[in-house]
Amino acid sequence: MPGGTILIATTPLVGQANGRVVAMIRPESIKLVPTASSALCGRVESVNFIGDKQRVSITGAAAKSLTADVSNSIAIKLGDRVGLAIEPREIRLLPGDSA
Repeated sequence: MPGGTILIATTPLVGQANGRVVAMIRPESIKLVPTASSALCGRVESVNFIGDKQRVSITGAAAKSLTADVSNSIAIKLGDRVGLAIEPREIRLLPGDSA
């Protein structure tokens, strides 16, 4: 994986899929953590305020940008390197492309 790995081997994921899969993760399920304590890291591409949250777009952690909804109390700016934490039970697997 481009930005690191998510270790999930001992935790069952939700969904049934064989072969190639697409992992679906809701923005509120992605937590920002210090890079030193994370196996998965990326860089802040954009930050938008939406009510009581910030919607953060993160590149470099996966093939496509990830979106995280985090508290407004977290100080974050464009270009920051961030660690990501995702609970395995929050990941949904869907069948992927057969190609």
